[in-house]
Amino acid sequence: MKQMNKLIVEQKELILNNEDVIIDKILSEELVLQVYGNVSCGVLSIPSISNITIYLHDNAIFNIDLFVHLNEVKNQINIYSEFQTKLNLNYACTFKNSSYLTIKNHIKNNETETNITVRAVEDNGKIEIQAEGIIYEDTYSNFYAEDIKALVINNNSVSISPNLLVKTNAVLANHNATISNIEKNDLFYLESKGLSKESAKKVIKTGFLKGILKLEFLKLGGEGNE
Repeated sequence: MKQMNKLIVEQKELILNNEDVIIDKILSEELVLQVYGNVSCGVLSIPSISNITIYLHDNAIFNIDLFVHLNEVKNQINIYSEFQTKLNLNYACTFKNSSYLTIKNHIKNNETETNITVRAVEDNGKIEIQAEGIIYEDTYSNFYAEDIKALVINNNSVSISPNLLVKTNAVLANHNATISNIEKNDLFYLESKGLSKESAKKVIKTGFLKGILKLEFLKLGGEGNE
């Protein structure tokens, strides 16, 4: 497994240039990520009020995995992409009490690719998720995709609002949103292999969350903040 630098970020701006990092904790409510070159980044903890702004500079490729526990957290992510950039944002979270996640992508340049994937698992709470892609006029050759899924355990409230504001015809954009319970057949299968119901639920929840992550550190051992 590739060695990655681990950071605790106190400042309000972080420059990432052709490097791979794990952010153990973000301490500032406001954080700007300036991305140059090819960067992979994992995030394990965010403050209760968190505004993250991502700037992808020309030709940047940014793979960011967030694996976090939301407990009365308000997290907003704003994304700005320059020419010929690629973003893969994978956001895996559990949520407790009332939490809010907003992701806004502002596409004002050309030949960009954006993939936003969110997986949320209820931990006795409720959440509102809003993902908004704004593709401005006079842009072309852009690709934008949102895929948001929430797994409800205790029948609490989940709200998902995937919005696309497209002001040009020269774009390929789509979105998907799903809210579901744990499949009884999956639960039955794991119990038939000797797992208790609680252990089977944990396996399903872990697979649901970690299945979207790309960084081996997070998939194999990294834990979201509890």
